[in-house]
Amino acid sequence: MAINMSTKLADKVNQAYGLCDELDGLGYGIGYGYKERDSLKAEFVTFILYFSMADGEITDKDAEFLKDCLDVEQDKEMMTNLYNVMCRDNIVYQEKDYGAQVPATILSYVDKDNRIYASSGDDSKSVAGFVADVYNSIGNELLADASDEVKSKLSLFMNRIVDYIHENLAYDNPCDFDVK
Repeated sequence: MAINMSTKLADKVNQAYGLCDELDGLGYGIGYGYKERDSLKAEFVTFILYFSMADGEITDKDAEFLKDCLDVEQDKEMMTNLYNVMCRDNIVYQEKDYGAQVPATILSYVDKDNRIYASSGDDSKSVAGFVADVYNSIGNELLADASDEVKSKLSLFMNRIVDYIHENLAYDNPCDFDVK
């Protein structure tokens, strides 16, 4: 289902990690020895696993995409096993429920965007909006050859994220990408 990751997507993922490092540096990070970038990377892995399995199987191309995108080396069997463990442990809440969730990092970034805005008045960027764009880009590249049904799941997932950001961000800095 997946194809090799584009340079543009690689740049976006690295920019998202850079924003995570900025949050850590400003004192808005997770703390307790954890880094924002690690939390985001874990959620990107979950996202890729979920949408790789959306058509019923994880392929070698999906494993290659995970390696290219996040530098996580797993073969398709290991990815399938990880997906099954995540379902069992309710990390990926079975197929129907995961797509109904807004990722915890998005919830956290909206809160952090609002706190930064409240303390500085800076509304020039939204970490939540940028990370939502990265989710959208990852999904679109991962699912470029997927069925319309699977692409529809991505669209619903992304619309849920965009709606959450628009409803909860304290300032007008909309997500500036199109959900496909």
